[in-house]
Amino acid sequence: MNQNEILQNLISYLKFPYRILEQDFTHEKITEFYRQEFARGKKEGFTPVLVKIDDTLAECLSLTEEEHYQPEQALQNLPDGKEVLNCRWQSATEYGQPDEEDNGEFDEMAEGMADVGQNFFVTLHQSSRNIMEPAVLFEIPTVNPWEIPAYVPFGGWNECPSPEEMTAVCKYWYEQYQAVPAVISHDTLEILLPSPVPEEKIEEFSREYYAFCQDTIDQGVPLPWLKKTLVNSEVWQFWWD
Repeated sequence: MNQNEILQNLISYLKFPYRILEQDFTHEKITEFYRQEFARGKKEGFTPVLVKIDDTLAECLSLTEEEHYQPEQALQNLPDGKEVLNCRWQSATEYGQPDEEDNGEFDEMAEGMADVGQNFFVTLHQSSRNIMEPAVLFEIPTVNPWEIPAYVPFGGWNECPSPEEMTAVCKYWYEQYQAVPAVISHDTLEILLPSPVPEEKIEEFSREYYAFCQDTIDQGVPLPWLKKTLVNSEVWQFWWD
């Protein structure tokens, strides 16, 4: 499919008001733009989400449509978000926990680390350049930001949580930190916070992060480095292989 066909498939599935975004947004500009739209949405009764024009995501959405997936039904049957994280932690650490000791070596590896924590969105941009790829802002008809993964469902494969699990965890984190799921591609979720996680909660949250997205730690981001980055991060990035 060409880019326009992918876009039309996304629009056809989601059926929400949308705006196709120009590609001259920098990391910082797209993040500020989202904050402005979020503030507008609070007044007008919607929650914005930035969606990458992604053929794999379009295919995932079409499959959920064929399976008669309904956001309203998913929201009525949500598990407890904290319990989801506890179960995923137990499963992920069944044969050993990630190394939590900070011996100082990770600072030297910083340049090669993934952008799991920062203060702007990165999913919509080419990895090596500050040039945004095609994206759409959808206005989701809910005043509960944590419901976004139920309305733009992906996951349920490999170690990626199902839409219901993802929504439940987002609800829990919204209640804890006012964290808002803001950017979605077929394998990535970026969450925006009004301020970083308090330092006294970093230990607990870093384990929740690992439980939610084990791939990030197991494929290149040691837990000590994660803790250091999250102390100053207003954006969390989760990526599943």
